[in-house]
Amino acid sequence: MSSTLIIAIIAVTVTLGGSFGLYKAAEKNMRHVHGLAIPSVDISQLKDSTYKGSYSYIGMSHRVAVTVEEQKIKEIVVLKNGKRTWAKMAEGVIPRVMEAQNTNVDAVSGATTSSKALLMAIYNALTPHGYP
Repeated sequence: MSSTLIIAIIAVTVTLGGSFGLYKAAEKNMRHVHGLAIPSVDISQLKDSTYKGSYSYIGMSHRVAVTVEEQKIKEIVVLKNGKRTWAKMAEGVIPRVMEAQNTNVDAVSGATTSSKALLMAIYNALTPHGYP
């Protein structure tokens, strides 16, 4: 076997091993987000304003602007979200939050992880210190 072929085999093995490790770390992070219990928010103490919040995981970034008027969530605008089908489906949590006036709502089936990320972005916008 030539030394060039041996070096190529080693390079492929190291690359695949490193990629597999990154994949496993990303999968673990996604499972964490998928399993998040989204805390409730108390908007009764918030002043009328538009609050911005974000939540990121494995390179995915979700940003929202939440308008509060007279201790009620009046509007939620998604400033940044993914472009894939499930990311757009996840925006279905917005009407749920508006109706419940809280972030402790069910995620969108089929887009659970993206839903939870958007819910965390909303939660982070409405809490002074973000997620505990």
